[in-house]
Amino acid sequence: MTTQQRLLKKIETYLAAARVPRYVQRRGMKRYTTAELVLGLAVREAYRLSYRRAAAFLDEYYHLQLHWTTLQKAAARFPAWFWHCVLQATASTTSMLAAIDATGFARSAPSEHYLHRIDGVRPAVPVKLSILVDVESRKVLSARVRVKPAGDVRDVHGLVQRATEPPLVIVMDKGYDSEPLHEWLDERGVRSIAPPRKGCRHGRHRTNLRDHFPNDEYGQRNIVEAVFRRLKALFGSHVRGRSARTVRAEIFMRLILQNIIFWLKRYFLQTRQRRRGSRRLLGPCR
Repeated sequence: MTTQQRLLKKIETYLAAARVPRYVQRRGMKRYTTAELVLGLAVREAYRLSYRRAAAFLDEYYHLQLHWTTLQKAAARFPAWFWHCVLQATASTTSMLAAIDATGFARSAPSEHYLHRIDGVRPAVPVKLSILVDVESRKVLSARVRVKPAGDVRDVHGLVQRATEPPLVIVMDKGYDSEPLHEWLDERGVRSIAPPRKGCRHGRHRTNLRDHFPNDEYGQRNIVEAVFRRLKALFGSHVRGRSARTVRAEIFMRLILQNIIFWLKRYFLQTRQRRRGSRRLLGPCR
């Protein structure tokens, strides 16, 4: 089995664990399987390629001839439940201690030199990503993508419910200081830790955290910050999608690759070495 076949087999294994059908679309032509489309989207995000170059990559290394618009339509067609199921399959772990936090992604990557020359300002950050991370394995258990501004507390309910099993302890920053949120998590057997805001006087959970704050457990919250730094270092801090569906597909694909990055790192390193070796054999372009 070649390296290319192993990567496709790995994707098929995750899709089977997520119980995703062989063809996601119910109607129309079923020419390409779900695994082949996910492979194209994974290659696009891993190498930061356009849809056209990702299609050329698949044709060269996998002998999979598909038009670049097929990948683009697949990214917009895959529903939300598809990405959540695949992300759960790549995590496949139960967490004792987890962390929740949110970060932003820019819609584009303007040049700092150009902005300085025109006395411009960086565009706003409309894309927001909230994740639930297992502290021990550093894998993303669940995620929520928004393209409009929203509070941090609103995403916690969905993050906990979409996880395979709710963690025993969740650490969060001060933005998640909410007594109703602490009560909701306590009803589900989850202990929540978030530093209360200054002047906290009401709420049983908040006053308990104010008087007896567990600094040792809260110190593990920097793990989620490290996950964000690694995610943006590998795939960039901006998204290229225009619609909400394509933005969601782009970010979820990055999270999926982040969960299996230890296995994929060896594969993509070997692929890059082969490409460099072929360039040396061909010589400089004339």
